[in-house]
Amino acid sequence: MNALSNTFRTPLLAIFVSVFLFETALCISQTQPKQTLHQLQAKAQQGDADAQFHLGLLYEHGSPTTPRDSAMALGWFRRSAGQGDARAENALGVAYRYGDGVPENDAVGFEWFYKAALKGNPEAQSNLAEAYGGHGTPKNDSEKLSWILESARNGYQPTQVSLCNAYQRNTALGTDPTMAYAWCLIAQTAVAEHPEVVAGYLTKVQLVLTPSQSEEAKMLASSWNANRKSGGTMPLHSRSFLSTNSQTLDSLFNTLTKSPTAISHYTRSNGCESGHWVDSVMSDGEILKLEDDSIWKVDSVDTVDSSLWIDTDNVTVCDGKLINTDDNSTVGARQLN
Repeated sequence: MNALSNTFRTPLLAIFVSVFLFETALCISQTQPKQTLHQLQAKAQQGDADAQFHLGLLYEHGSPTTPRDSAMALGWFRRSAGQGDARAENALGVAYRYGDGVPENDAVGFEWFYKAALKGNPEAQSNLAEAYGGHGTPKNDSEKLSWILESARNGYQPTQVSLCNAYQRNTALGTDPTMAYAWCLIAQTAVAEHPEVVAGYLTKVQLVLTPSQSEEAKMLASSWNANRKSGGTMPLHSRSFLSTNSQTLDSLFNTLTKSPTAISHYTRSNGCESGHWVDSVMSDGEILKLEDDSIWKVDSVDTVDSSLWIDTDNVTVCDGKLINTDDNSTVGARQLN
């Protein structure tokens, strides 16, 4: 089982950005902030889906003019989503996925993510990819990969960073340094937080690139940046990869899916237990959660390695250590629960 992204832990990032931008707009007229809010409310009451969505954001997070009110937020999100606003549908998905103002319900969250993702919302596509890790729907790695790619191609920077890393590793995508470098270059143009992460990925992949691979990657990134708004896309693999790798697209996707029986079966050998995988990486690799809800604290000397582990990496559990069988790294760790 490969892992493609550990960036999904922040699905509210774009919502926070939207709140910041909107509240900044409200503060432009310092003399009449209440009138501006009143105008927004009037538009929302008249059925303006965009105004309804932004009112939902304000009530979700609160502002100097609007107290935080989860019930009001959900009400406005529902009214906006009822008119087909994909941003509001994604916001409802987040609320149900994490139990924010409503009882936590992964299945309902999945349905809202799915609706918004089909409309091309890249944040919803990212959240839907996470859901296909087994949250509200059966685990399906081929669907997860498809939506990660769709989200990245539609401009969502966290999934671009994920692909920048994934193409450098021996995942089901195959090791394609050209595509890794291309996605790194694309992600670098948009990154605002922790730019050193992308810079580190860039430095690493540049060490193994040939001049022709570097040129192809720059061409791919430049073409995507120039054409994405008019429907430009990105290939699954570079020409240099395809010219030296006989693996077909069909066989590539076939390697992504394992039967539920195989996934859930643990095998013990030499005191070690295989069949586990990473559910989430927290605190820059200091804490790991596996699929069985076990929590592990990684030895401080090994957090550099564990911070690079990503969701659904295969893991073998041994006494005092975790072995990542996807990238052949091992970290010392102790179980906390």
